[in-house]
Amino acid sequence: MKKENMLNNTFKSIGRIENFDGIEQIYKDNNLIYELHCSGGLIK
Repeated sequence: MKKENMLNNTFKSIGRIENFDGIEQIYKDNNLIYELHCSGGLIK
């Protein structure tokens, strides 16, 4: 049985909750179709 239109999502982050950078990637059938770079952290 061939699996088609499979979506896989990954999110990798570097840093701590107070200050981090992250990359979200979405793959469709093992091909990268979306990538988001983000930064975040706690607001005081």
